Amino acid sequence: MTSPCAFALSPSGEITDRPAVTTVVFTAHNRRDMVLDAIALALKQTVPVHIIVADDASTDGTREAVVAAYPGVTYVRSDTSFGPCYQRNRGVELAQTEIVFPLDDDSMLIDPATLEVATRDFAPADVGIVCMPF
Repeated sequence: MTSPCAFALSPSGEITDRPAVTTVVFTAHNRRDMVLDAIALALKQTVPVHIIVADDASTDGTREAVVAAYPGVTYVRSDTSFGPCYQRNRGVELAQTEIVFPLDDDSMLIDPATLEVATRDFAPADVGIVCMPF
C-alpha cells in the first residue's frame, strides 16, 4: 500500500504541496486500462484532488500500471476479492479530506468541472451526500 495523504496530485499524478479539496476513491478489479483512463480524467478536474485506488485482488497488472503511471496515487490492494462495496469503504476510510467521491473504475469524469460543481453542493451544513450526473 502507498501511504494516503491530503495533498492534491498534479496532472501527471505526482504529489504537490497544495492541499486536496476532495478525494476520489476508485474501486478496481481487473480493468487496468479503464482505471488508468478514469484516473487521467480525475486529474483534469478543476479542484485539487487526491486519488485512492482500492484494488479488489486484480491479477491483470493494475497495481504495476497505476503505480508506474501515477506515483502519487494512494494504492491499496486486497489479496482476496471482497467486492466493490468493501473496497469503496476501505478507500473512504483512508481518505483525509472532508469530501470524498467513491467511484467505480468505469466512472469517467468527462467534464473537468464535475467535482467543482458537486463540491459546492456540500456548502450547506445540513448536506451530507450529493449525487452527480455523468
